[in-house]
Amino acid sequence: GKNGSTAFAYERNFSWWTGAETGVTVYEFSPSTGNWSSTGRTVNTSGIGFVGGAVDLAAGSYYFGGYSSSGTRFTLYRYDSSSSSISIKGWIDTSAGAGSAANGDIAFDSNGNLFVIRGSDTTTTVFSVTAENLAAGSGGKIAAAKSSGFTTNSNVNGVAFDSAGKA
Repeated sequence: GKNGSTAFAYERNFSWWTGAETGVTVYEFSPSTGNWSSTGRTVNTSGIGFVGGAVDLAAGSYYFGGYSSSGTRFTLYRYDSSSSSISIKGWIDTSAGAGSAANGDIAFDSNGNLFVIRGSDTTTTVFSVTAENLAAGSGGKIAAAKSSGFTTNSNVNGVAFDSAGKA
């Protein structure tokens, strides 16, 4: 959260009958108590493999999401701790250069711009969403720019930025 006030995470929920992911539950960590607790907020969905979450430090909201099974769409959700609610922000077209599966992560820069990382085999692609386009997201397609794919380790699944803005 803002100024290290809290940390957020999600736990994947699975159907033990089918072995498929059925959604996620959001958790919050309090540095003052040292405890994790459920927010009681859950997203129930199928067809999305959740891969990442990050806090927009400019606004203080927790965003999380994942790829469709084909890796062609990244669906993004927002958890607002002030209202204890989850809303769908929308989806990003990640079809360009998509492989049969996708892993990845998301991260924000200090200006509130979102970066969605897709690792598919040994190719990593970055999709960038401006803070303005993210704020305008209301459940539909969110405009994003795509980097050229570049060769990395297999199925990259994490990203972070240093104080200079380098990944």
